[in-house]
Amino acid sequence: MVQACVAKTPPVTFRVNLSYPDGGVVPSSSTVVVGYRSDLVSLPGSGQGQASVNARIKNLPSNSSRTTNDLDYALRVVVSRGAGVPAGRLFTIDFDTCQGTSAPAFTQFGCTVEGCGGSTGTVPGCACEVATP
Repeated sequence: MVQACVAKTPPVTFRVNLSYPDGGVVPSSSTVVVGYRSDLVSLPGSGQGQASVNARIKNLPSNSSRTTNDLDYALRVVVSRGAGVPAGRLFTIDFDTCQGTSAPAFTQFGCTVEGCGGSTGTVPGCACEVATP
């Protein structure tokens, strides 16, 4: 359930990392969903492709494209890159914290890979995690 949040500044930054098995196919596209507690943090705007949300997604791999959808409790991000999406930092997110709360820990976020694919189809074994920058 989406909770009310009155945003305060400055934002807090978290890193989203992508991993996949060594020696296998490098994915050219990855869809990750970052779950967050809406009573602790928020993003401005909601829905698909919001400029205000896109401005909070930073440090993507060079020459990549992204599509975002903020569900107000989770953020779905598709990152595509013709040369392959490198393992490691996929992007960073700048969240607003909610008034009356302290800065959340990275352990209070979830991350799920919904899709990970390459030129030969699905890339098995892809995983993501939320970490401190």
